[in-house]
Amino acid sequence: MKVVRHFSLVELLIVCSIIMILAALLVPALNQARSNAKSTICLNNQRQILMILQMYGMDHNEIPIKYWSKALLETQYVPPSDNVSLFCPTWYPPNELGNHHQTYGMRQIEEEVHSFVNVQTPSTHVLIADSIRLNPDDPQDGMKQYFRFYGNTGQHMNRVHCRHQRKANVGFMDGHVESCSGQELENFGCPKYAY
Repeated sequence: MKVVRHFSLVELLIVCSIIMILAALLVPALNQARSNAKSTICLNNQRQILMILQMYGMDHNEIPIKYWSKALLETQYVPPSDNVSLFCPTWYPPNELGNHHQTYGMRQIEEEVHSFVNVQTPSTHVLIADSIRLNPDDPQDGMKQYFRFYGNTGQHMNRVHCRHQRKANVGFMDGHVESCSGQELENFGCPKYAY
């Protein structure tokens, strides 16, 4: 005679609890891996943007600061149909903030344009970074895409945004990109500013 063995309730509960413990251990690791992958995509996007900006700068002898992505799209350096590199995959701004104008910003300087010739140390000169504009309703601001290294009120609402595990992805004038904390950016001569 064949004996059929069934699970007891205790055995079933033990198996379920083991599965839940394993899931609880794996989910944070999977989320961390997903976050690292998005940060890597963002770094790659910034590297692409820097190469395109260098090409634009060689052709036009300058890079516009306030509407740089608009200039790249209008001049077809970035095809409008393939503008995914202008978006950070981690940051999804609210609809009222607009589109690519809000995810990467360019460092504002006193001049209206950047010039590769005038920078003394391009390997430490931050050009673009993850950024956020905190006051989208400001009619004076429009869709300007820049950030400042000072202040956090009034006209100084455009900030670098540390959205990749408390770090901001940053592109330097020489074309390299890094993930930097606020302290690391201060070491590059950037005052404390991160949001």
